[in-house]
Amino acid sequence: MAFQHLYADFARAHREVEHARPSETRRDAATPQTATEDSAPLCTHRGSRVFVVALVLVGYTIGTATLAWVRMPQSDEGHFANAGYELAYHGRLAMPMWTAWVPTLDHHMYVQMPLYYVQLAPWIRAFGVDLRVLRLNSLLWGAIFVLAWYLIISAVCRDQITSLLGIALIGLNYDVINMTSARYDSMCAALSAAGLACYVSLRDKHLTGGVLAANVCLAAALMTHPFGLFGIVGVVVFFVVLDGRRVSLASVAAAILPYALAFGAWGLYILQDPADFKRQLAANAQGRLSNLSHPVQVLMAEIRERYLVQYAGWRSDVPPLMRIKVLFLAAYVAGLIGCFLTPRLRAQRGVMALAIWAVLSFGLLTVVDSNRWYIYLLYVLPIFTAILAVWFGVLRMRGPLWRHAVIAATAASILFSAGAVALRARLNDYGRLFAPTLSYLQEHVRDGDLIMAGGEFGPGLGFSEHVLEDPTFGFRNGREPDWIVNDKLHDERMKEWAGMQPALYRHVREMLDHYQLVFDRRQPYNYYRVYRRSVH
Repeated sequence: MAFQHLYADFARAHREVEHARPSETRRDAATPQTATEDSAPLCTHRGSRVFVVALVLVGYTIGTATLAWVRMPQSDEGHFANAGYELAYHGRLAMPMWTAWVPTLDHHMYVQMPLYYVQLAPWIRAFGVDLRVLRLNSLLWGAIFVLAWYLIISAVCRDQITSLLGIALIGLNYDVINMTSARYDSMCAALSAAGLACYVSLRDKHLTGGVLAANVCLAAALMTHPFGLFGIVGVVVFFVVLDGRRVSLASVAAAILPYALAFGAWGLYILQDPADFKRQLAANAQGRLSNLSHPVQVLMAEIRERYLVQYAGWRSDVPPLMRIKVLFLAAYVAGLIGCFLTPRLRAQRGVMALAIWAVLSFGLLTVVDSNRWYIYLLYVLPIFTAILAVWFGVLRMRGPLWRHAVIAATAASILFSAGAVALRARLNDYGRLFAPTLSYLQEHVRDGDLIMAGGEFGPGLGFSEHVLEDPTFGFRNGREPDWIVNDKLHDERMKEWAGMQPALYRHVREMLDHYQLVFDRRQPYNYYRVYRRSVH
């Protein structure tokens, strides 16, 4: 019945728009709208809207929980679990497994913002440190992220059909589902989206309240990860475009207060060891920013490495199915261009603010992340997806052919996500590769043994009691492990060292030659090799 209501309302809204076009005026997200050309779909049945939103959240939850159980773990997940565990049971912020990177991480933790670990600590006390369970914490933040984007699109376009397209395209997007690992990204992105959602939802009735609520969320996002900056840029763009003439002393004070409180509290922690703060901050910031002396080369490298290789899967270690995502990239570009070229959308200041934010976010990510990591696309792709949904909302009003094309494209995106999740579930790198490797180590490692392995092995092996992540195998600290766990990522690093750091490469190669290979486990796109120190 809900689908029948949705289809009937969709058709009725379309007829109303067609009849209204000769005489109705255009509106934008700067002012409340009535049933005009841009807002006629407000008549959509409320029960149908709730049903679709709930259905998307259920699909998102199933997909995310599935990947949480089967996806290959990352080293960062183990280190972040280590920090949460230290705070939960020892009352301190520290990452003892990562001292090969920053030696003082067993005393203070300044390389990361603290809020993610503050909320992770009670989760660990309640549910333990299994990586799959920690990923469910990110699942909850991801649900907030999806709902926040529904509110943003609803406020920007005032068109419920478009809003439902948006939540379907974002909430059932494979890459949104895939990025909810046991890291801070989901929390930071959720708080950033919630900040903008608060602002665009509250600004009409209470501008100062909307500004305050938005910046409370954004300050929390910034205390989770510096990439809360993306949300701040978004709110600033929307404020300037929609409410630049309404700025007041009260709204400025409301914007500043949350950051003053957040940074004041963090500053008290920094004062425990300001010198260590500077050292750790410098270590974490090293090599992060792109070299803008050759902007064209930087832009081309960004498109090639982050979007084609990392996102669209044009590399050898992912299933060929993922290369279909190059079509999604084309759709995002088409949606952005379509918004700028469509007079109806250019006339809507909220849509233009969204488009400007997308362009700025693309440029900002290019500058601040020279590593071009896939995970940080979570701060950019949803903006382009929302713009695509807005453009789809206009296309479906152009007649049955366009309407059917929009429905087909949305369905294809959802089907791809379902297929990609099913493929990952079938591969099950966690159950078939990581879990057997961890079990082998748990059975054979003795008290006092040192294992040099990725941080993902920490939660299952007592963290720093046994595990130290040192990909150089003691080259800098002189420590000699009892066990070494080698993987695909480490072998890729060795290829780079062979040309750029030959002394380091020789040391690592000699270490492996003097150790005995005792366990070798492989999957189609990943592997682990366990080496034990030879006893003569």
